[in-house]
Amino acid sequence: LKGWTGNGVIARPQSEAEAVRVAAAGLPTVVVGAGIAVPGAATVRADDAAVARVALQHLRDRKLARVAFVGDTRLGFSARRRDAFLAAADEAGIACTSFEPQRPRADW
Repeated sequence: LKGWTGNGVIARPQSEAEAVRVAAAGLPTVVVGAGIAVPGAATVRADDAAVARVALQHLRDRKLARVAFVGDTRLGFSARRRDAFLAAADEAGIACTSFEPQRPRADW
């Protein structure tokens, strides 16, 4: 951000160092997501349970009898969405399966 002449920042820092650089810019900042905080910035994040319920409703509206959740639950938001999706499907009486990507081998 050094030398940039913007008036504000929407950020999703991926490291503490990046968060420090964003804060050092001294601009009004909004952080998207619940990851790494930027001191003095506002934070917004999705309501993961609501996302899951809306997704399930979309599938229900199409009269689907079996649905699946596919996500990487090593990520907190994905685990929360999976749990809410499975619960909503169960409550609606819809058969639901959960799939996760295969974990990469540690030696790759």
